[in-house]
Formats: sequence, C-alpha cells, structure tokens
Amino acid sequence: MYSPGYMDDSLVYGRGGVECYNQYQTAVTSLLERSHAVAFIAASGLLSFIAQMYDKDLVNRFVSGPSAQVTNFTAGRMLLVEKEGIEAFYTADKYVPTEVDVLIGKISTGNPNSDCLLWPDLSLLEEISDHYHEAWTPGCYNKLENLKNRIIEKKQYVWRMQKQWIQCLLRGNKGAFATKYIPADEDFEEGMELICHSFPKDWQNSEVATIVFPEEFDPRM
Repeated sequence: MYSPGYMDDSLVYGRGGVECYNQYQTAVTSLLERSHAVAFIAASGLLSFIAQMYDKDLVNRFVSGPSAQVTNFTAGRMLLVEKEGIEAFYTADKYVPTEVDVLIGKISTGNPNSDCLLWPDLSLLEEISDHYHEAWTPGCYNKLENLKNRIIEKKQYVWRMQKQWIQCLLRGNKGAFATKYIPADEDFEEGMELICHSFPKDWQNSEVATIVFPEEFDPRM
C-alpha cells in the first residue's frame, strides 16, 4: 500500500542509454516487487510480456490469487463475474498509469510529442502494427521478441519519441500480409498502350546509346 498522492519517479535521460537503462532496471525491479504487480499478468499483451521479462516468478504469484493488498485492504478494482447465471463482484489487483509509464520506460519531457520510450506505448502498438487484429497474435509477440533481443542480447538501449516509434512499427509491418490480388495480363494492357503511344520505336536489339528519348512523356500522344 502507498500513501495518498504517491507518484513514481520519472526516468532522467542523462549521459546515455546505458545509464538510463540502469535507472530503468532499478525502477522496474522495485515496481514488480509490489504485491499488486500481478495485475500486469492479467493485462496480458505488452505489459505482461515486459513484466515476465524482468520477473520470471510473477506468473506463479498471479495464479496464487489476489495479493494481500486486495484480500486484506480490499484495494483494487471491482470486477463483475457471471457463472451459471449468477452475478458476483470480486476485487482484483490494480495498477495505475504512472506504473505503466515505469514499465515501458517513459522519459517525460513535459511535451507528449517529445517524450521518449524504451518500449512502444500500448495504444500506439495496437493502432500502428498490422500484426494486431483486435487481439494479440503470434506476430505481435514476434515483434516484442525482436525488441527484447535488441535490449537483452545486443544491449542496444534506444529510447524513441512517438514519431520514431511509429516509423519503427511501420517498418515491422512489411511482409505481414501477402498481396491479396494477383495481377492478370489484361491489367498491364493500358500501361503498355500508353508506353507504345509515347515511345513508338521498337527498341529491341538496339544499343542503349542509339535510343532517342522524347523530351517529355505524354501518355495522351
């Protein structure tokens, strides 16, 4: 339990990514030691992935049931559960937005557009990544595994602004889907006609140096 008005300290980007990552690890370790940190497992997706990455025992704590914070102090969130036609309320562990900021490694600058993140914002990931289809898919987890490998194995501690994360996630969209339409021969006829009208000369077996290009390409000619 925390006293009213408790706020997590924001990360400070100092002399480089390594120093900031050390701050981040310390902050996340402290966060996941809290009894209600099991709520990140219930959240699934990105938050659950990061939480398990830094605390392997968190799943075991989650399946053991609500924490002491819930059972002793009834502090958490109310959930409505229906079983066999009977509705019942029970209290579950709850995290707050500032704790999410800690988990995704947010460095606040006072301007949302220039805030830096070690991990993409959850809403941004779901909006931009075409691997997300109103639910988490294997493609989503593959993307997260790549980010994890960059941090843990390659030790590349890169904090990105929102627009940089958008570019990064868009690059990850390549190859997510195969083309849905396979062009047929007739689809090229119009283009071939336009080219023939503007370049009527047969260039086959001609030397490139001898080919005369028109100064302007006008498909209406």
